[in-house]
Parts: sequence; C-alpha cells; structure tokens
Amino acid sequence: MHVNTYVDPTPAYQMAMGEAIQNNNTGLVLKQRGSYEAAERKYLKALNIKLKHAGENAITTALSHNALGELYIAMNRLGEAEKHLELAVKIRNADGPTFDAATSRENLAIVYEMRGNLVAAKQMRKSTGKYACGNYDCPGQVFNKSELKHCGKCTAIYYCTLDCQSEDWKRHKKYCHKLE
Repeated sequence: MHVNTYVDPTPAYQMAMGEAIQNNNTGLVLKQRGSYEAAERKYLKALNIKLKHAGENAITTALSHNALGELYIAMNRLGEAEKHLELAVKIRNADGPTFDAATSRENLAIVYEMRGNLVAAKQMRKSTGKYACGNYDCPGQVFNKSELKHCGKCTAIYYCTLDCQSEDWKRHKKYCHKLE
C-alpha cells in the first residue's frame, strides 16, 4: 500500500494546499450554481497545484480527480469523466478512506451506465465488498452488499432504501433496462 503522508510540511506546501482547497471549494459552489465552465477552471487549477505539490498518488489529488469526474458527468463529457474517475478510483482504492473509494467507484459506474454498459457498471460497483448507495444524495456512508437492494429491472445499481431508489429514479430510468 502506498501512503502519501506529509509530516511538518513547508510553508510553501501549506500555502499551495490552501490555494488548492480554496479552488476546489469555489469550483463546487460554481458547479452547484450551474456555472460548469467556471467550475472546471477552478477544479483544474486545484488539480495542477496538487499534482505539483502533493503528487499524483495523493489522496488530496484523488479528491480533485473525483470532483472533475462528477462535473464532467453533469456536462455529459463522459470520456473526460471516465479518465478522471479511473485515476480517483486507483488512488482511493490503494490508499483512501473506504467511503471515498466507494463514491468514486459509484461515479465511474454512472459513466458506464450513461454509456449504456450496465454490465460494466455492475462490475464496477461489485469490484470490492464495500458499496455506496446509487442515490448521489444518500445520507448513508458505506454499505456491505447484504445491506443493499438492487434495482429490480437492471440489477446493476444498488440502494440502501426504497426512498433512495425513488429519489434516484428520475436519473436512473433513462439508462435502466433488463440485463440479459
């Protein structure tokens, strides 16, 4: 397992990470307002700072990759979303909190789902024993498979409750079809 730990970072590192966090937070606000291009600029700036100062395998770098992936999903730029989410999954699976890894895997599964590849989506979701609920706004954390129910039609997505499944249906129904 690769661990990227910084003990007593330099003032330059602390300033750079502060700037990166500020850019990530501003990007999130802009995304929530629907200002996707402006959010993209902030997220990319944060990512570049993190790559330079923390490195490509740092958990903080994975956070920016995941944020960009989520933004690109919202922008329907699936190729770019997939690229960033694959990097986030790689980093987070190796060295991150379980919830963060499950969230990035769920985001990548959504990309596959949007492309019509429910088999790949299901495989991504099942790639470890820990799952995120398919409802992006789920208040839950990480679940074992036994705690979740799958969509009765496609069986490719998992939810912790019927309420979460109902809340996600508006998004999921566009992609849901019976798997052969």
